[in-house]
Amino acid sequence: MPWSVGDTAALRQSVIRRVRYALNTHALLDDRVPPEGAYDSAITNALVQIVAAEWPGAERDPAGRLKSAAKLLDFIVTSVDEHFVPSSQLREGIELSQEARHGRSDDEWQILNESHIDALAELDGHESLGVLERLRGRTYNDSLVLLFEEEVGVHLPSRPKDRLDFPDPDECDECYRPTFVVTAWDDFGGNVGPGFCIACGHTRSNEDASDLAVGEAMRRAMDRPD
Repeated sequence: MPWSVGDTAALRQSVIRRVRYALNTHALLDDRVPPEGAYDSAITNALVQIVAAEWPGAERDPAGRLKSAAKLLDFIVTSVDEHFVPSSQLREGIELSQEARHGRSDDEWQILNESHIDALAELDGHESLGVLERLRGRTYNDSLVLLFEEEVGVHLPSRPKDRLDFPDPDECDECYRPTFVVTAWDDFGGNVGPGFCIACGHTRSNEDASDLAVGEAMRRAMDRPD
């Protein structure tokens, strides 16, 4: 069994972080928004994603709260080679974005510029991100659906023979995305089986699946011509 319900919370967090990094970075590269808020969101989500992938658990402090972007960057720099990330430009970008967001900036020339945004875009080279090109021009919801669908494909069996044991992903009854993972065929050989949505976390129990499958079978029987 390649999936379990416990896998989905961390996966959803990962997908949302990557989407927020990509869409905010594109907005900055295209000069479509005031830079400070978008930069803060993009760099924080990117650094959390990198640290969580490389050192699981290190993205949180002892109280369980996510660390700030500055502390995440410090952790990365002290844990690996200084050249792992463009740290000087990122550090300056974090400082400038915080000063502007909290009303402390009083110098019109001390602002985020192209070098800070380019350094942010460089982070996409890390294997835990890699989303800028794929999400260019997409809406927030389209981006989520694309990455969730990719995750379904990654985690389902790759061998055709093994793949026959699992129905194709279905549309979720709650969020209506095509991201509901059906973990078993229903009693009538259809895909109205138990499972869960990796996008919203909605689950379908064996009992609920059985009821739905019976109803679906009855509808099919009634729709057949006499």
